[in-house]
Amino acid sequence: MIYGILLFCVPLVILEGFFAASEIALISANRRRLRQRAEEGYQGAKIALKLLSRPEYLVATTLLGAYMSAAANAILVTMFLLDQVGAGGEILAMIALPPVLVIFGEIIPKSIGRQQATALAEKLAPPLYVASWVIYPITLVFGGLSRLVLIAAGVKKTGELPFITREDLSLVVDKSGPEVDLERKERIFIHRILQFSLRTIKEVMVPLIRVNAIPDTLTVGQALEEFRTSRFSRLPVYHRRIDNLIGVLHDFDLLGEDGPDRPIRAFMRPVTYVPELKKIDRLLAEMQRQGNHLAVVVDEYGGAVGIVTIEDLLEEIVGEITDEFDQEVAPFKKLGEGHYLISARTEIKSLNETLHLELPAGDYETLAGFLISELGDLPRAGEHLQYRNLKFTVRQAEARAVKEVELFVDVAPE
Repeated sequence: MIYGILLFCVPLVILEGFFAASEIALISANRRRLRQRAEEGYQGAKIALKLLSRPEYLVATTLLGAYMSAAANAILVTMFLLDQVGAGGEILAMIALPPVLVIFGEIIPKSIGRQQATALAEKLAPPLYVASWVIYPITLVFGGLSRLVLIAAGVKKTGELPFITREDLSLVVDKSGPEVDLERKERIFIHRILQFSLRTIKEVMVPLIRVNAIPDTLTVGQALEEFRTSRFSRLPVYHRRIDNLIGVLHDFDLLGEDGPDRPIRAFMRPVTYVPELKKIDRLLAEMQRQGNHLAVVVDEYGGAVGIVTIEDLLEEIVGEITDEFDQEVAPFKKLGEGHYLISARTEIKSLNETLHLELPAGDYETLAGFLISELGDLPRAGEHLQYRNLKFTVRQAEARAVKEVELFVDVAPE
């Protein structure tokens, strides 16, 4: 009986694996290398590029091919087991077949296809091209049916569907080796772009505790003195309480003003208020459209919790940009091999990227937040935390905030 099952199952699993490996190999292939090989006359590279020129057709072919192979496998194996075992054969097929199809028909072929993308793309493209013509009538029928359903649902065609998803592209970028010719900085840059639309204002804003704001009761003369000492060109203005930001004052609006005793409210500009959970891609588009440089971030109760500038938003793509609301503090200083002095305000993701640490994500953004989360309280100067092969020591702290942390990295963790 076992030989009969193998006779049906193995060829169809191989066929399913062929479609799965072809899809991921073509998607992950180095296009520049394929074009170069095509120019050198390699037919496989030419066919691969031809398939890639119609991504929606390529995806439809590989999906249909894989699904048809799996369905045929399920039907034939079930029929065979019913004939050999009798009652209960279909249950045996339902238990035994899915793991085989998933592991050998999807996971392993896709892993191989991803690791050897460009080389396999050339080899698999010709048979996939032949298969695409064999199942073309079925692809055409399903494509027509899907368009009819979309029309009936009132969905208008907006052009080609995305070739790959955000997750697919992230997978390709993470690939190591010659198949994806990207430097580390380029990988980080692409990841930042992919994550940009997922992040909220709360994650990128300048917290209120770090905002240098002035009360609306100041006079022009007093405000000019604040500008001189702070060296900022813009200062948020609050009414009575620091969490009640009502406007922003620009230093050039006060230039040439002869009345130093005049109240600043006459020169104050209105500010835009934005919720802390708003997505930063939407905010960036709005700020660019409206010409705003700064917005006040408010919580669900309407109280100000921080400010956000265009520089803060752009930093999420291009990396650190120093603007006037950023105090110039070096994120970390190397004291020796595996020995660092770090600003507690340094973001966890930045530490992980720069020092190749593996600090976990959580309900915090900075090193200070990580220490508070692990210790369960506000750390004091001299307090220690051992996390895996990392030893943190608080070197400088105030009543309400951690300032500086010393880090020892054990190069030979247990």
